[in-house]
Amino acid sequence: GDPKWVSLLRRSMGAMLMPGRKWQRWMLMQGRVRGGKGTIMNVMKGLIGDGYRGVSMAQMSSQFGLWGAEGARVLSVSEFGALNSKEGELASANLKCVVGGDPVTIDRKYMEPLRDVVLPGFLVVQSNEIPRLSNRGQGLASKMLVLPFANSFLGKEDLDLGEKLTNELQGIAVWALVGAKELLDEVDSGKLW
Repeated sequence: GDPKWVSLLRRSMGAMLMPGRKWQRWMLMQGRVRGGKGTIMNVMKGLIGDGYRGVSMAQMSSQFGLWGAEGARVLSVSEFGALNSKEGELASANLKCVVGGDPVTIDRKYMEPLRDVVLPGFLVVQSNEIPRLSNRGQGLASKMLVLPFANSFLGKEDLDLGEKLTNELQGIAVWALVGAKELLDEVDSGKLW
């Protein structure tokens, strides 16, 4: 209920709805289990449809982890677990390329790789813990927006919430578009998030 966090969520969801990635920011939704992170991302999936891609951190650290991200407007990464150093380095490199708008090669099984692809998606990472990723040069940390989830609904879940939110998608889209306008107004005035 903190107005600053509500504003951050509204602006971030607005940025996810807009084409392009000129802000080079990413969001870390971090906090308690059953806190609402997945619910928010399910709403975004409902708003964006085929432009949404969800992957685990283990997938991001694999050879084919970026396959399918070339058309994603939102790239949601979840399920942080213990990664070995090689996996952590690869996952960090992939995340940095997404956030920084760097051209990447996307390996695809039994197909030619896609070369020099700039991934268009807004990156959102969901985690119960602060992820430990390689961050030499502060490329990830300097572009991170953190939305904390301090409350848990564990044992108090509203089992009909998904259906209720689906019925409210139009209103949620309008709410997020207000956030997009706020973000654009700030950029026009020389501020950035």
